[in-house]
Amino acid sequence: MAEEMQNESLQSGTPVFGNAASDSEYTANNEFSSIIEQADLLVNNEKLEQANQLYNKALESCNENDDVIKVTLLYKIGLNLANLNKYDDAMSSWDQAIQILDKNNDVYGKGLMLHNIGTTMAKLGNISFATKLWNQSLEFKENAGDFMGMAATLLNLAWVANNQQDFEQEIKLIRQSVFLLAKINAWPELIMTMQKLADTDKENSASILAQVFWLSIYENTEPDTVFFIVSDLLKSLGIENEYAPMIAAGAMFLIESRIHDHPQKQAIQNAAKEIMAGCAIVRKIPENEISDWINNQGLNEPIKIFNELQISLNNIVGENNWLFDRSLFKDNL
Repeated sequence: MAEEMQNESLQSGTPVFGNAASDSEYTANNEFSSIIEQADLLVNNEKLEQANQLYNKALESCNENDDVIKVTLLYKIGLNLANLNKYDDAMSSWDQAIQILDKNNDVYGKGLMLHNIGTTMAKLGNISFATKLWNQSLEFKENAGDFMGMAATLLNLAWVANNQQDFEQEIKLIRQSVFLLAKINAWPELIMTMQKLADTDKENSASILAQVFWLSIYENTEPDTVFFIVSDLLKSLGIENEYAPMIAAGAMFLIESRIHDHPQKQAIQNAAKEIMAGCAIVRKIPENEISDWINNQGLNEPIKIFNELQISLNNIVGENNWLFDRSLFKDNL
């Protein structure tokens, strides 16, 4: 379940909520920093009660206006209490943090706080309460103009819809997330979210994955990710599809140009070659003639691959079905 939900990061020992006082004073305070680091280590070792003793000690050391640090510490204390099944105490700690955020009119921080509390409660099995918190978070994030945060919360709500077997709603929510990520040009996040959409919206998976592959060309996507994108795309299209050889050739070219010192270099290269060989075999090309077939088809010529791949992917997607603005990449075309 945890892997299906987005939890916005809280860097260890670092205040991330709010726009109030800075933590510069405590950055210089080695003793204070040391207390938080020790507490974080205890959390990593699942010694939550001991960690909270140190977090509370740090909290008591905060000055009156150190609201950013207070909120982060209260969040961590609440998180540990929740994992100790002390839900009322956890909510009390989180409520204190939210009161500070409200005092500072920190809409962004409140949206983040509610999102992460919701994720914690969902992991602990309280899905209905988590859903309520995520919907509240969405409102605050919208008011704060936090489109990236909204996209993460929408994915969590899509996870809830999936659990309820409301697949139409799940697709709708993931598409809303895709729209927001495209709006702010969050390309790596968009690639991951569109992969999720393709896995959910089977009817349109080929069109969606073709767009993901297009993005991966310009976003320097990791070679193993390129392989999985193309593998899924060709499963959706069918390896006998007229565009399959050019897609396989594009994948091989991208992988070869980016593989470098990847720890799975040989395995990825071999898998990409197997896809190309599969394209040849389904076209009844004898194994000993595959190299000649690749040469004759121009499937090893980068310029031809790039130009024809653009046409192939556009034909798969359809001119009016793109989920992002390709003109933003015009300098790279």
